[in-house]
Amino acid sequence: MRSFKVYAHPTRGLEAVKDGFSWPAFFGGFPWLLFRKLWRPAALIAFVFVTAKSMEASILQTADDWTQVFVSLAISAVMFLLYILPAFLGNGWLGAELLRRGYEYVRTVECETAQGAVSIAQRFPGERSCNVERFGRRFS
Repeated sequence: MRSFKVYAHPTRGLEAVKDGFSWPAFFGGFPWLLFRKLWRPAALIAFVFVTAKSMEASILQTADDWTQVFVSLAISAVMFLLYILPAFLGNGWLGAELLRRGYEYVRTVECETAQGAVSIAQRFPGERSCNVERFGRRFS
């Protein structure tokens, strides 16, 4: 089962955000940040990307062969980090953004899906799992 943090807003209802690694952010990267309206991390990543690429271009024009190799490897490492950063930190950024938008943290729920976590949070205050026998069925 997955762990979801559930957030509540007075007018918008409940929202669940999965803890940990985000596969959609891994495959979507920068567009995923824009889709989720995570403007600050998207702007930071865009700034670092543009800065690194412009530094690479200016250094590669005047550097000797070994410096070019080193700079290319360093820029490749930065690009790799920019690529995987949303996957590891994206759900945390999403939770922080919900808090900024006026949501309040309710609790963490163990469930298979985000909809199941929201359903448990709505119907059964205090419950932390979708796999509870007294409900008569599983919420997933």
